[in-house]
Amino acid sequence: MIRPVGFCVWIAMLCAACADTDPLIDASATDSVTVASQLESGPDVSPQVDAIEADPFGDFGVDTNGAAATAQETPVWLVNQSRQPLIITARGGAATVVVDTVAAADSAFVRINTRALTLELSARTPGGVAMGTVVLPMDSEPRRAAFPH
Repeated sequence: MIRPVGFCVWIAMLCAACADTDPLIDASATDSVTVASQLESGPDVSPQVDAIEADPFGDFGVDTNGAAATAQETPVWLVNQSRQPLIITARGGAATVVVDTVAAADSAFVRINTRALTLELSARTPGGVAMGTVVLPMDSEPRRAAFPH
């Protein structure tokens, strides 16, 4: 009598013997492998982007260098005079961005680079309580913004 476990082993050996097997290593394939350093030594054939299409200011008659020259970098001290950490955001155009998070009774020095002539700094607690808004001119002169204001 054949036991069920022995029968399963016998069937598995029979199936393995009848199955088609491919060689694990194909000698012709390994002979034609290209070394990575040979690939990297050739010229770059990736398509180049047209400079006119890549310039977002091209449609407005302003070149990229002229647009970059209009940006001002202004150093600003952010002073937190409250007993809670504050999240400072800035709005000087189309979007509001987070400038920094200042710990309770602490300050932070940041450099703000923008094309806006004025910048509105707002502070709020992590819970969402507004702690004031300060409007600063962006003229590269050092500024101080204290909250609550």
